[in-house]
Amino acid sequence: MTKKKMEMVGATEKLNQTVKQQPNKTTISPSRHHSLMELARQEKQAQFDQKCAAFKRFTVRSPFVRYSPQKLREVARLLKELPLTQAHLQMQYQLRKAARLVISPLLLNAMNMVKQLHGDPKEFVIAQALVGRGRYRKRLDIKGRGRVGIIRRPSCFLRIVCERQTDDRRESKLKRVLLRSLNRSMRKQPRDDKPVYLQLRY
Repeated sequence: MTKKKMEMVGATEKLNQTVKQQPNKTTISPSRHHSLMELARQEKQAQFDQKCAAFKRFTVRSPFVRYSPQKLREVARLLKELPLTQAHLQMQYQLRKAARLVISPLLLNAMNMVKQLHGDPKEFVIAQALVGRGRYRKRLDIKGRGRVGIIRRPSCFLRIVCERQTDDRRESKLKRVLLRSLNRSMRKQPRDDKPVYLQLRY
């Protein structure tokens, strides 16, 4: 054996001895490792539960679709103050194209979002259904005798704001309904100071 090989063997032996003498600080017993993992899981679950409890209002938005904002607004008016499940059921039986292609998938995504956070979709009510106008694309409309018109193809989007239904919200809604019915009944009552005209028969 040559001198260089002898030196290399001696150096490796010394290195192995120093490694054996040093205590391994990174090793953790299996029971302690299990307890640390359980503690981290409990902390993560507590943060998730806190986030679910504070989940009271959220917004979902559709992409820009090639559809008339006026037609979409007529269907979106039906969603006001409806629970998510009831609104989704109503949109499934609508004959309008917007209900099938735009609103129904958006409501389904909102219901899945609530279920992922361990919530009940029946507790959430649609507070706002806003329709926005997008860019109108212009196309040529070729006519006869050298005439040209312009076709404007609209685009729009829908934003739905959902809120958790609370007792205060129910009371305010009931007050609004009662006040509206009272105003209607007051209009129908005859006024004493209004002059009565005699209907003449000609």
